Amino acid sequence: MQHKRGNKMLVLEEMYRTKKNEFSAAFNLRMQRSLSWWKKAIEFHNDIDMQFMTAWVALSALYAQGQTAEHTQQTLQQFVQCMYQKDVDQRMARIIWDKYPQSLEVLLTNPYLYQSFWDWRNQKNTEAEWRADYEAEKQQIMQALHIHETSCESKNHLNINFMRYQKLNRFSDSEFKRLVGVPRQVFTEMVEVLEKAESLKKKSGRPHTLDIEDQLLLTLNYLRNYSTQLELAANYHIAESNVNRTIKKVEDALMKSRRFTLPKRSITTADEQFNWVIIDATECSIERPKKKSE
Repeated sequence: MQHKRGNKMLVLEEMYRTKKNEFSAAFNLRMQRSLSWWKKAIEFHNDIDMQFMTAWVALSALYAQGQTAEHTQQTLQQFVQCMYQKDVDQRMARIIWDKYPQSLEVLLTNPYLYQSFWDWRNQKNTEAEWRADYEAEKQQIMQALHIHETSCESKNHLNINFMRYQKLNRFSDSEFKRLVGVPRQVFTEMVEVLEKAESLKKKSGRPHTLDIEDQLLLTLNYLRNYSTQLELAANYHIAESNVNRTIKKVEDALMKSRRFTLPKRSITTADEQFNWVIIDATECSIERPKKKSE
């Protein structure tokens, strides 16, 4: 995970360097500060508290401009709204809802994150007032979460085509097998094989958009449900060519481990002999011969 984040950081820095000349000096200064703090946050992968604080400083460096606390909050809201509008592919929404749905609910319903709670602690309002505000906000949040979850389930009702690995954790072992096609333990063993193969591979280019688990899900879906690669590309929001490369990479790694058998695939070794017949032909349309009358 640490190596993967480091690769993404390198990609982010390279993207910034290629467009640096298009921006103002003030913007470039904020970007440099933010990237520096992001690097520091990655280094604190074993200290969650420090990682959170340094990541928050990195975020603040992008939008904060030495304003008062009230103006800074407004600027943050504008900044987040701007990112949301520019995220036409809804990548941020997918990351939040697909990977961290439970954490999102816990975070949004935490009373210590409400200003009214601290106003009460500082005797700026009454306990009844802050609890009323909190319950009203909480009700709106839970309603929004319920609407989103209902919408997703109506579109993707237990459909593995649209499901990421993080969402499968809430299912029992028997439900997991029915959805994925293999027991949870076998799935974990497959992931271990893929991670080992990935660690031995010479690193080059950009990291894969999908995690190892989702790459395996994509491949199992292709083998089990006969989904087309174009359908999988649309469901997983990646290019069709990327789907093809992912399936081949996963299949090859699993077959070479000799621990799993995949449909319509076999390993050919040097000491095995086969009789091959290769025909180079072109299909042409011709007129059907007329029957001769006797």
